[in-house]
Amino acid sequence: CKKLVRAPVLIILAQTGSYDHCNFTVLDDGPAHLVDRFVELLLSMEFDDPEVRPLLQLEGLKRWQVGRTDHYSLLERSIEHFGTIDEFVAEVARSSR
Repeated sequence: CKKLVRAPVLIILAQTGSYDHCNFTVLDDGPAHLVDRFVELLLSMEFDDPEVRPLLQLEGLKRWQVGRTDHYSLLERSIEHFGTIDEFVAEVARSSR
């Protein structure tokens, strides 16, 4: 974990395994030629290109990768265990008082 703030301002309560935090979803009937072109444009972005580097940096990326959902099982299990994120946040807030 990079040190972005000085302790004790930030306390890590828990840390999960990795999962893809962001992806693009297209409806099944989305125009295939436009979807393919969009994917082609994303995957062609180069971090060394000064025009697209800021976009990649906003997402914390060096490059885009083909979408995957196989790591979402960690998030799904967490929701099954804790319920919605609101319930989890409320519980953490109560326990840290």
